[in-house]
Amino acid sequence: MLLLVQLFVYLSLLMASPAAHAETFYVSQNGGAVAGGSACNGQGTLSASWFNTAGNWSNPKVAGKIGPGDTVYACGKFTGTAGGTMLFFQASGSSGNVITLLFDTGATFTAPYWLNGGSGNGGAINTNGQSYLLINGGNDCGWDPVSNTTKPCNGTIVNTANGTNLPYQAATIGIDVPANSTNIRIKNVDIHNMYQRTGTSNEDGNWTAQNCIKMENSPTITNITIDHTICHDVGWGIVGGTDNIFIGPGNDFYNADHNIQSAPVHGFIFGNHFHDWGIWDNPALSYHHDGFHCYSNSNGSAQVLYIYNNLFDGNVGSTMQAFVYLEGETSSTRCFVPNAKGPYLFNNIAISNASHQSQYLPAGNSAGNTLQALFVNNMSFGNQPSSSGMYSVQFTANNNVMVRNNALGGAGILIGQKPTNVTYNGTIDYNRYENCTGYNCFSANGVSSGQFSAWQSGGNDPHGNAGFSTSNFFGVGSGCVAGSVAADCSPKSGSPLIKGGTNLYALCAGQPNPGLGALCYDIKGQPRPQTGNWDIGAFNSSSSAASSGPSAPTGLSAVVQ
Repeated sequence: MLLLVQLFVYLSLLMASPAAHAETFYVSQNGGAVAGGSACNGQGTLSASWFNTAGNWSNPKVAGKIGPGDTVYACGKFTGTAGGTMLFFQASGSSGNVITLLFDTGATFTAPYWLNGGSGNGGAINTNGQSYLLINGGNDCGWDPVSNTTKPCNGTIVNTANGTNLPYQAATIGIDVPANSTNIRIKNVDIHNMYQRTGTSNEDGNWTAQNCIKMENSPTITNITIDHTICHDVGWGIVGGTDNIFIGPGNDFYNADHNIQSAPVHGFIFGNHFHDWGIWDNPALSYHHDGFHCYSNSNGSAQVLYIYNNLFDGNVGSTMQAFVYLEGETSSTRCFVPNAKGPYLFNNIAISNASHQSQYLPAGNSAGNTLQALFVNNMSFGNQPSSSGMYSVQFTANNNVMVRNNALGGAGILIGQKPTNVTYNGTIDYNRYENCTGYNCFSANGVSSGQFSAWQSGGNDPHGNAGFSTSNFFGVGSGCVAGSVAADCSPKSGSPLIKGGTNLYALCAGQPNPGLGALCYDIKGQPRPQTGNWDIGAFNSSSSAASSGPSAPTGLSAVVQ
């Protein structure tokens, strides 16, 4: 009898709480004439207000409500009011069962401008403090480093009336990720015209708050992945985030003052294309352009930063500060905490068509200058060989800095350190230098000279080489040297970069990817050899000679699915 009673209770519980399976919902702005959310056909859709109602969501999953494992299609055109919002998530997914917002074919979000109300209050789409979410624009799109092309996205978020000669010059956000949102992935979305700037006036006072994607910094925004997105015509493109922030691969950033501003505890900026900042020049020089700008508070926040496989090119304008600007120990808004590991910069290509402060600015820290910095297999080409205001790479005094296998040229200071007269336990070797006519081409580790021989005699670059050629610049394509957008920068036959570097396989073998493990591959994902000399720069010219192994991973995400 007891067994029968137990069986009856068990069956009753099953009947009372049926297992809820993943469902698909369809949402348009106003819903269809026939409710039900059965398809993106104009009839069977639910409304945005239904999506924004907490009672229609549930975690754990309940049938008929949006919950873990469900997919919600965004159907058709969502048209917002000036300073409005559209969709707010109301519940979280779970590990392995994310909630997906998927743009149907042709889905768009447009408004005169979307709200940036501060404190996570804004955006065409708002994650609303929820977690384990995926926002997917629909088709695979964004930057492809193999073909050097950008594929258009299906899903778009757009401002139509925010800009220089337009009705509004307002703060605005495309996708807002407020505090406590974690494990979020945003991919395949084109967010543009957050601010359409024309001319060179100083009309816009809200440029730092005009963002494609805004992540709040307090109390926590962690495990965020942004990949294969397009972000252009905006003040500051992607902003914020506190830890485990993955921006890449496949993002295409342009026509912005700052592409990324973030100071995560652990950050990964990789596989992206940054270009064309010149539209943000102005006479007052109030807009100083950066590709990636890291700053925090007087104590810093970043512990590890990986910056690799990125291409910086196009029109840099006249007020460019740095492609990579990591504020150092003298700044009240320093990037790194004391004793940080990183920055790890490798396989990056930076090409400037005008003079600016520096191509890369990896900075040190106080606390005994113990920051571990790695700057290897990068390419930095400028066109101001006599300008003392232009650096190929600059760093502050470090006891643990490695600068190897880099191609540096076209700047008045090819390698610079602050202060110049400080010596340290660093390794600078196997670099190739070209096209410098400045009086201090080499200004680091106790040396300040325009002569490569003086640089070497100071104990630097014993295996390095300097051609100082003004033609056949490194043996790469002319379009690359000129800074043409998405030009081929790979070394051609006879280039001094080919097999001119040292083998760094021991640094990356067995390391995670994303992370230092990616150094075992070049910028196009070709494996580097385990033995024998590496090429200088971001490319491996003879992948057939490399050891066999898996291709570099793509489409990586911090979100557990």
